[in-house]
Amino acid sequence: RFGVLSTIGNAAPLLGMTGTVVGMIASFDALQEKAGDVGVVAGGISTALITTAAGLVIALFAVIPYNYFSARSDSIDLEIEETKSQFVDFITTGI
Repeated sequence: RFGVLSTIGNAAPLLGMTGTVVGMIASFDALQEKAGDVGVVAGGISTALITTAAGLVIALFAVIPYNYFSARSDSIDLEIEETKSQFVDFITTGI
């Protein structure tokens, strides 16, 4: 299931950045409607930052286990290959 972790890890920052863009669009729309009222922009920027942070946290919770399990899987794969090679050598020289 490495594909799932990899997909989540890669997609989460994109989702966060999408939230950032949506928040900024909302901020500038509000600023345009109420020209001069800078306080209106704060809500949109807050939304943008929250979604960015959420995307990054989700990515961390997916990427760290993915990298750990991927390295562990590579180690096991190498061990299997070495054992297979030793077994083949034993069979070909032992008979």
